[in-house]
Amino acid sequence: HQKAEGWVDRANVAIRSRISLREIEDLINRGEEMPLDLSDYVEKLRARVATAVEWKADLEEIVRIHHKPDRDPDWLDWLSRIRSSLNNGMHARLHDLASEGSRIPVEVDAVKLLQVELDAKHWTQKAKRWIPKNCDSRRGKLPEIREHAEKAHTLRERLVLPEPEREAWILDGEAELHGIVVAADSWYEKYKEYL
Repeated sequence: HQKAEGWVDRANVAIRSRISLREIEDLINRGEEMPLDLSDYVEKLRARVATAVEWKADLEEIVRIHHKPDRDPDWLDWLSRIRSSLNNGMHARLHDLASEGSRIPVEVDAVKLLQVELDAKHWTQKAKRWIPKNCDSRRGKLPEIREHAEKAHTLRERLVLPEPEREAWILDGEAELHGIVVAADSWYEKYKEYL
């Protein structure tokens, strides 16, 4: 009896707020195993799962999510292919999907990762202005460049990935911007007594 009450409490929380897709699927499985009629709750949870699954299907029409041999999604590969799609004319469609995904009543990792990759594209566009090899580059002020380079770290922290995968995710232009900051700092240390 307590087990069922605990399940109902958790199901009510899941129905009223956003929890992960995996947790909702687990609640559905446990609810179906209970010897009580919890069909009203289960159906409400299934409706939330259906919305998330439909959104993921729309996303996978553009960029398929491959799975590793251990059956976990290969998120780094997927993020790379999202970036490629963004650079090859799919920005508006992916932006619309991110907007739709933010309204899903379920937490879906792909929504969060898509939003980070959209923000990364904006970050890269701004960073490219300061990279000398770009013909339209301009000299930026060191504090602006340093602050922008630090924003890459903030974006990386938003990734819902294990630490090694987060660290392996590199923004286009990030290394170059970091190199500019390091070179400027080195130059300043070398010549600060003459300034």
